[in-house]
Amino acid sequence: MKKLLLLLLLSFFSVQGLAASCPDGSEPVRSISADGTYFMYNCGNTNNDVDNKSENSTIGQSIYKTITKGDAEIYEAQMLLNRFRNYSPFVSPNGQWTWETQSAIQKFYLGLGQSFDGKWSSQILSDLKDRRLITMPPSGPLSFAEKGEILDEIQLKYDDVTKLEKAWYHLNQLKFDVVTSDEVSPPFCYPTPQDCTDNPGLYTPDPHNAAVSDFNGDGLQDLAISWIYFIHTTKRKKTPSHVRFYINDGENNLISAPEIYALGEVPLRHMLYRMTVNDFNSDGRDDLFVGSMGVIMRVKGQTRSLVDTEPNLLLLSTKDGKMEDASHLIEGQENGGMIKDYGFSHATSSGDVNCDGFVDIYTGNVLLICDGTVIFTHHSNDMH
Repeated sequence: MKKLLLLLLLSFFSVQGLAASCPDGSEPVRSISADGTYFMYNCGNTNNDVDNKSENSTIGQSIYKTITKGDAEIYEAQMLLNRFRNYSPFVSPNGQWTWETQSAIQKFYLGLGQSFDGKWSSQILSDLKDRRLITMPPSGPLSFAEKGEILDEIQLKYDDVTKLEKAWYHLNQLKFDVVTSDEVSPPFCYPTPQDCTDNPGLYTPDPHNAAVSDFNGDGLQDLAISWIYFIHTTKRKKTPSHVRFYINDGENNLISAPEIYALGEVPLRHMLYRMTVNDFNSDGRDDLFVGSMGVIMRVKGQTRSLVDTEPNLLLLSTKDGKMEDASHLIEGQENGGMIKDYGFSHATSSGDVNCDGFVDIYTGNVLLICDGTVIFTHHSNDMH
């Protein structure tokens, strides 16, 4: 009797949750799993056969093959589908040709005005790569954030022309670095697909978000700034968003210090946004988490934007006063992927949500719980 009720409930939810028909227009064939606890849906052409593969492809030797034990190209295609976010349902990267993967790819091709025969080929991965909006590398050399021109004085202009500067700034002058850009933006639409310009000019750097803490453990308050280049809804190659640490030298100066990055590289993103400081690795020193927005491109004449998300940034302190990129310790981001169901990072905060003594993170409508070993797992379903 219990099994009958279970199957009736499964039948109801399965009908409600079936996202699409098979690529040829027919309905998926439903069968019952071996243990009788769930339904399985299959199309006539859904299988694990991989055709049209290039014998000279080297991607099969990549990290994906080692991790998933599945097909490396399918795995990479699944990762891209998750980042694009417009092609639901969420696909779990596993290197297997699943029904969810097939449905997401079918939706991808429908958006391009093309048909899809439901079979895997290497051309799918190539088409997905062409769709990518984020083209910059995930990290860059420390020279990217080296000290540029240092200005010793700030002059503030007011409506009253007789007041050119405030006494506070005159007495407590801070030296600061100048961040510049020489990359020209393409035409874009923002904030709506109707607000478009053909003469955008240069991308403009902006110190958009900041956090204060003692990041190098010397007892002095330092500053971290997330630099963002606007317009932020188009592709860029030369102007990646990045965090610069301005270390307090004890003499009223905040000096850009790229050498604080432990691995010799600056983590780069398209748009690093809201920041939160906390002791995430429980070593008594402050760490930094920065939510990542990715690209949300308005397309002229279309109501839906093209979305390409990217991993959030987690920087953990080391015992020698450095900051180390630990973004891979977040569930979904282990291999450069994206957190399931991640939204916007407009709201980012941290604290011990479940009172277990370890600091957790909330960002992009996702709750990340620290397990005590600095591994953050997805617990959004626990929120009420």
